[in-house]
Amino acid sequence: MSELPGNPAPESEDRGELSDPKKVGRKGLMDRIKDRQAKEDALFVLSSIQGRRFYWKLMKRCGIFQTSFTGNNTTFFNEGMRNVGLELLKDVNELSPEAYLKMIQESKLEESKNQ
Repeated sequence: MSELPGNPAPESEDRGELSDPKKVGRKGLMDRIKDRQAKEDALFVLSSIQGRRFYWKLMKRCGIFQTSFTGNNTTFFNEGMRNVGLELLKDVNELSPEAYLKMIQESKLEESKNQ
């Protein structure tokens, strides 16, 4: 591959971990371990009524059950919040669809108590 004028070829130390297959493999392994740990942590939280209540409150606060449109620039902020909430909802549904169903039931029960 020829070099472009003004763009010298990167030195091997500039390529960092990508130049060492062992480091790339180790980084991939560490990422998978962190992903598995994050999933186990979320499942642990979702296994309790307190954890499901916490997730539900976060998703509700993020505005996933309401429109984010305001007619002004606040919409952008609301959409960012809503996007975070939708990511939480996606994670819950991927990890434990049963937990989401329980959240709905538990929130309806809580609402009926408060009326």
